Amino acid sequence: MTVEQYNTALPRLRRSLGLGPEEQEERLRDVLDMAEEEICRYLGEQALPEYALCLLVELAGLKYLQSGTGAKSQSYSEGQLSQSESYYTPEEFREGTEALLRSLARSRKVTIRGAKRQ
Repeated sequence: MTVEQYNTALPRLRRSLGLGPEEQEERLRDVLDMAEEEICRYLGEQALPEYALCLLVELAGLKYLQSGTGAKSQSYSEGQLSQSESYYTPEEFREGTEALLRSLARSRKVTIRGAKRQ
């Protein structure tokens, strides 16, 4: 990921996760790097294409949630003290990742092993 792509992706990721300007810097860097590697591997590219930047942020957000509590929703009320939480399952994380990558399928480089190049 270029410095420009990183400087664009990081604030977008922060906003999408509701984080402040200095929160979780290293963790956000890690999930951006993991998401970039996964997208590049899927596409068969060495570098992140510009058109995949939006999906990078989405995939990094998913990886951030997966590496943390995995909380889907939380609620709390005062009267009679009630609290509820729901969590994403590993299957939901896998399905989310696959859905994001599938949206890049038309841009994927496909090679055939053993085929002769002309």
